[in-house]
Amino acid sequence: MTPEQYKQHVLTLLRAAFPESSFEDSPDPFIITCGDAQIGLQNLYSVYTGQRLEAPERDAHIHEHFSNLIETLRERQHAESLTWEEARDKLRVQFSRTEIASGMPVLSYAFTDELSVVLVLDLPRAYSFVRHADRERWNVTEEVLYEQAVSNLEAASVGIEIHGTEGPDRLLAIQTMDGYDAARLLTPGLRQLAIEHLGEPCSAAIPNRDFIILWSRSNTKEFQGFVREKVAQDFASQPYPLTSAIFVVTGEGVKTESNA
Repeated sequence: MTPEQYKQHVLTLLRAAFPESSFEDSPDPFIITCGDAQIGLQNLYSVYTGQRLEAPERDAHIHEHFSNLIETLRERQHAESLTWEEARDKLRVQFSRTEIASGMPVLSYAFTDELSVVLVLDLPRAYSFVRHADRERWNVTEEVLYEQAVSNLEAASVGIEIHGTEGPDRLLAIQTMDGYDAARLLTPGLRQLAIEHLGEPCSAAIPNRDFIILWSRSNTKEFQGFVREKVAQDFASQPYPLTSAIFVVTGEGVKTESNA
């Protein structure tokens, strides 16, 4: 199926399975709408093509995804009325492809040409993007929101499982699948841990939303080639792709390798 064919198939299934919800088409081959919500299909389509799902598996995957999504939309509607006091501890940072972030009415912060940082409210089932209207309603500056979101993610990351290796090829990797693995690159605590374990500077990659790997720049040539190839493969094939770029981590922050 082409993206457009897949979208039309999704709409047919959804209208039959969830007649009480108003799912509608859009000009974008990867976007459908439900009320005021724009729903992206790109990651669903990536799973369908990447795993070569047969029709029954494809349709079961769509149905399960949207069963959860409908409940999530209800949570997001509730999130739109939260006060600053209610929202503050729920804030988190996330990475987004810049072309996606720029197409939505959400707060975003430039990171690289490819990537922006967005703010989300961490909800029981998913997350809700923080919009310009939310900031205005809360009467809080963008700087305060960003600092609070990074601080909250750092606090939420205490005790998570970090895979590490010693020896000639040292690395750290995180894959909790909580939606914030890549974004942990923004937390000072993880960067400091990486420098202590891997040396300064060290390298990092975030090929998709749910994975981060950091490694020593003194690792063997064979390892350097392997990890760069694996990052490129993951970026091309995994859901929620971010970037194939390699980053350099120092005590002062993070830069792309080409700009380091």
